Amino acid sequence: MTLTNMQVSAEVLEDMMEHATEQFPLESCGLLAGHGEKVEKFVRTENILTSKHAFAINPAELARFLRKIRETNLEFLGIYHSHPSSSAWPSTRDRQEFHYTEVSYWIISLNTLSVRGQNRDQLDYPKRNLVKGKFDLFVTTKDKTIDDNMLAKSTLQVAVRCFSWQSNHFVMQPFTVTAS
Repeated sequence: MTLTNMQVSAEVLEDMMEHATEQFPLESCGLLAGHGEKVEKFVRTENILTSKHAFAINPAELARFLRKIRETNLEFLGIYHSHPSSSAWPSTRDRQEFHYTEVSYWIISLNTLSVRGQNRDQLDYPKRNLVKGKFDLFVTTKDKTIDDNMLAKSTLQVAVRCFSWQSNHFVMQPFTVTAS
């Protein structure tokens, strides 16, 4: 599939970001389904590596997901994971281990996470200190960064990028956040 402009609902994107913050400081991961280039469903998965710098989805969870979307006439559209302390760009490991070249690849960076007035470097990472609520979403597309007014403002900033695989490298893809 050649991607041109992925579409994701605000609800799905919020669920992805919520999952990333709940799993912080570990990497989180999940699977996306829909039709064509429109992401309609997000399924949270367990990061079986339980790591701050890597992720892997349980093969049994992936098999269940693929069976379920086939039963509901949806398509496998993407894989998402978070980067708790680095930018929303594929790491060397991400590039080496990306095996589903026909789907989109979403990275959510919590690199700018702010928690109750503390500097990231001073954190001991207890989950209860994470700021809850809506997000400041800075969506980075191919040519610009958009401050998305669909989502209410708060102190948590999240960078989201969507990629597709072309031959032997990732290409950043533009995407649109829809009202649902």
